[in-house]
Amino acid sequence: MKENVKTTCEAMIYNKDRLKEVLKWEDNRIVTVCASLYVHADKRVDGGRVEYCRKQIKEKTSIFSEIRGIALSVITCMIDIRGGQPQHFEQLITAYQALRKEFHSSPLLAIGAEFLAENYEPGQYTAVAEKAKKLYKIMQKNHPFFTGSDDHLMCILLAQAERNEMIIGSEVEDCFTELKNLGLKGGSNALQSVSCVLALYEDPLESKCKKVVSLYDEIRNYHMKYDRTFGLPMLVVLSQLDLSKEEICSDLADTNEWLKKQKGFGMLMGESVRMMYAALLVSQSYSRDRNASASAACSVVAAMIAEQAAMVACIAAASSASASSGAN
Repeated sequence: MKENVKTTCEAMIYNKDRLKEVLKWEDNRIVTVCASLYVHADKRVDGGRVEYCRKQIKEKTSIFSEIRGIALSVITCMIDIRGGQPQHFEQLITAYQALRKEFHSSPLLAIGAEFLAENYEPGQYTAVAEKAKKLYKIMQKNHPFFTGSDDHLMCILLAQAERNEMIIGSEVEDCFTELKNLGLKGGSNALQSVSCVLALYEDPLESKCKKVVSLYDEIRNYHMKYDRTFGLPMLVVLSQLDLSKEEICSDLADTNEWLKKQKGFGMLMGESVRMMYAALLVSQSYSRDRNASASAACSVVAAMIAEQAAMVACIAAASSASASSGAN
């Protein structure tokens, strides 16, 4: 196992263990994603700060607010990473109000509010929310049967791109068509998420799509199971690394085996889901070196947004699993 990958894995487990001391009753998948947020930010969990941020959010929001629902732990950790200052909580609420004027309430929209607050000044919230809604309408027009609330957060991230919504929407659709033609397996909603992440990269359409499909096929050649519902967007980021697909698969296999021995990542999780987290950790292992991790034609900003979008897929997977568990 490469040293940089092992260091990233150990950092995630350390943060996960510290978070579990505070988020005792939280779903293991949510805690894992939260721990990965700290790894991505190159920070370590301070349980006292996490508890403080969670209490502040609860004090400043209604008990019926989606911010206090399934998304609470993720938002708590995001705000803590941002600094947990008084103005950060106010920005979160203001950003959520701006988004609610354009979208229906949902846990993922609440997380989108924190992404919005993290990347923009309050005076920009309305414009970004409106651009996100325009992107959503374009996606809904192209694919009315499977575009839904799960896509709200992805549209918020896409709105960070400097290109206008018509150009972005067209690129998403072109990627979707190309992936279908190349035979990438996965549900239509998953392929749309992959297309959204791919649209952020500036490489030629055929080239960037082939990289994703080629990596997915190589994973199957290694006889590794991989989640095809939420996990596919993470493969986009991996496929754009300046590494061979064989080297990436070797890293994935090593990480999967390492995770399998850690508490909470064994048989009950299943290999396909565990591989999604392995992909996230491998991606984070290389993301610190922007020049080495992104393809030559991809801008640093696009790579950063793509990583956020891939992380969103993991958040969506964890939130969906947690919601399903709570309903049973």
